[in-house]
Amino acid sequence: MVHRLRSRCDYVITGSNTVIQDNPSFSCRRGVAYTRNGGRKPADGPTRVILDRSLKTFLWETSNFPETLTILHPTENSTPPSAPTIIYHTSLPPHPNPSPKVSLKKLEGEERIGRRIIDDLGENSEEDQAIMIEGGGNLAKVFLEDDAITHCIIIQSPLSLFPPPPVGVSSYVNSDRSGLRGFSKVGEYDSGGDTVECWCKDRESWMEEEVEEWP
Repeated sequence: MVHRLRSRCDYVITGSNTVIQDNPSFSCRRGVAYTRNGGRKPADGPTRVILDRSLKTFLWETSNFPETLTILHPTENSTPPSAPTIIYHTSLPPHPNPSPKVSLKKLEGEERIGRRIIDDLGENSEEDQAIMIEGGGNLAKVFLEDDAITHCIIIQSPLSLFPPPPVGVSSYVNSDRSGLRGFSKVGEYDSGGDTVECWCKDRESWMEEEVEEWP
């Protein structure tokens, strides 16, 4: 399901912790990606966007050489070719790019970072952009508090963690959904044993008449 979601987006936003801990590629493994309106997109899928205030992804690579983070090294030689990457940062001067397909963008200050990233991504497009935010609770908090999210999908898997996660693990979108003020749940269904909840910003509509049809 996640790959179907990505295939319908122009951008996928994640955080530096997700990049370092999971080393994701954010590809669309199910083949050619499609936009929301059915038009074809390049096979490399959506542009990857990282919120990395202190550019610690670069510091991680420096400390763990020769290991690398996939998302920082997009290549035309992979199959399919890798999508480009944009990194938004706030505190350090520009760092040498590891790849010509990686762009660094400096954000001045900490105010409304989520909203500013969304606005910047859509600035040069005449059409609405489909943007997916894929990461942990801390990343979700940045964009929810900036009122930059209109639709939310929560996937609950029947897993038990041993040992339990540390106390510091974010639970912004927690069991009582307190982080989703201003949202209404428009549907819930089972997907391979996982519970999928679909939430929509008040006064917004879901993408499809039947929530099970999207993603």
